[in-house]
Amino acid sequence: MTMLVSADAVATGRGRQGDSLLIDGTRIVAVGDRHELADAADDELRYDGATIVPGFRDAHIHAVPYAALLRGCSLKGAVNIADLQDRIARHLRTLPSGRPFVATRFDDETLAEKRLPTRVDLDLVVGDRPAVIYRYCGHIAVANTKALEASGIDAGTADPDGGSIDRDAEGVPTGVLRETAAGLISSALARGSLVSEDQLIDALTGLASLGITSIGAMIGYGEAPSEKL
Repeated sequence: MTMLVSADAVATGRGRQGDSLLIDGTRIVAVGDRHELADAADDELRYDGATIVPGFRDAHIHAVPYAALLRGCSLKGAVNIADLQDRIARHLRTLPSGRPFVATRFDDETLAEKRLPTRVDLDLVVGDRPAVIYRYCGHIAVANTKALEASGIDAGTADPDGGSIDRDAEGVPTGVLRETAAGLISSALARGSLVSEDQLIDALTGLASLGITSIGAMIGYGEAPSEKL
């Protein structure tokens, strides 16, 4: 079946190319003006007031963590440490007992305290299981005491190449793990381990609905913490 898809304009990297696409099955076979292409079409879809453009490509996306983010605990918008703790406590009530806790998208710059949370802040609300929260940038994680212990991170743990462990005056880790140091907790908390293939497909389908039709995924299957099913 040949379909004519028409709008006010069709724009490509070379500018306006007409107002219609002629699609044969799943292939675009022609781009041009409606009056030139209409006779070759079996049917037509019309989008008045719209401009048809090529799909966008996101060249750097962590697809599995993105899928996990859509169904997990987001700390975006927390206004202070107490608010952040309250959001964590509410989400904990939805999890089975003992399951590690992971949350994303906290932003210390929007918190009234203007500082990163620490393991002590997390221990006050989730002290019975490993827990980690990721800053919105993805380059900083904060682990609670259980997560540090489960991962063997203590005062004697050296900073990994390309990363660092924040420490207090006595040299004890505060829970803040920067860059590659966040990977030290991956054995206790794999961000993508609870994402199914169906959930990943749903997330990518959602990206397509936003106009992102191609991605360059940051993938390291079997490695942590980027992409793991």
